[in-house]
Formats: sequence, structure tokens, C-alpha cells
Amino acid sequence: MPEHGTGNREEWLAARRELLEAEKRHLRRGDEIARMRQGRRPGSATSFVLRVGGRRISDVEERAADCRHAELRSAGDLAAV
Repeated sequence: MPEHGTGNREEWLAARRELLEAEKRHLRRGDEIARMRQGRRPGSATSFVLRVGGRRISDVEERAADCRHAELRSAGDLAAV
């Protein structure tokens, strides 16, 4: 088990600030990697829209959800008969 030293508040604060800066660098690097993974250059405002058969994937998903809701409503209407 490592030996833990004791120090004064100034030493603790300096170490904490150093750790905070390292954490910030780590988060920024993670953001940069995520942008690269998504196919965008770091600092670029470019975004991509996934298309299926000429339609945006979000539109396709929304239409599918509408169809599912319509089926559920129909099933509910049949159950009442």
C-alpha cells in the first residue's frame, strides 16, 4: 500500500489544480476522438444526415413509429368489439 504524505492546504490546492487541468485535457481529447469517430474533423461545424432511399433516417424512423401507433390503435379498436 502506498505511503500517503501530509501537506498543507497550498500543496493540496496546487495538486488539485494540476489534476483538474489533466482532467480537462482528457475530456477535450475524448471529444476530439468522438468527432473523428463520427467522420468530422475537429473544429468542423459539418454534420451528416444519414439517408435511406433518399429520405432522412429520422423521417423513416418517425414514419415507422406512426405506423406502430396506428396498429396499436387498431388493435385496441378490435378488442372493444
